[in-house]
Amino acid sequence: MNNNQAIEFLKNHQPMPPTKSTTPEDSDSLCPDELMMEYDSVRKYFMEHPDEKAIPLFLNSFSFGDGYGVYQLVEDYLWLFPKETVTPYLVEAVASQSDSVQYWAVLFSSSYINDSYVLRDKIVELLEHGTSEVKEACIVTLALLESSGDAISIFHNRLSNEQDIEIKQMLIDMICELKA
Repeated sequence: MNNNQAIEFLKNHQPMPPTKSTTPEDSDSLCPDELMMEYDSVRKYFMEHPDEKAIPLFLNSFSFGDGYGVYQLVEDYLWLFPKETVTPYLVEAVASQSDSVQYWAVLFSSSYINDSYVLRDKIVELLEHGTSEVKEACIVTLALLESSGDAISIFHNRLSNEQDIEIKQMLIDMICELKA
């Protein structure tokens, strides 16, 4: 595999097929193991040959599911670059129209959120407008703010307008945990 082939693979899989189905009918369209193995080979290639061009391609490759455990490993690739290189791509991914891209970008933002108000503000926006899964990721990531007072304030502000009872409970639990 060379750089062009690896980049082309990622370009052709924006996003990857889902690795989790929401209905029994969806199970026929799940990502084949061989394709995810190739995705992991591309990830490993870029671990050995870092290329900034692959960052947004990886961030926009996420689909519904966990990529059979491979998506989590993409974070290791991001750590190969300075925060100032990765953060703008995370901001773009957090603002994506894809729930799966948003979800993974928010989770990966936990290592960058204290260094970027723009990223933090995008995640706060998603806490208001995202799906339940994305909101959960936002809560977990925002709880990692260096100033727990900032996180508590954000959570209190969201609590009064949140309609999802499970998200409300998660906000309450996180506020109590941060105050402890």
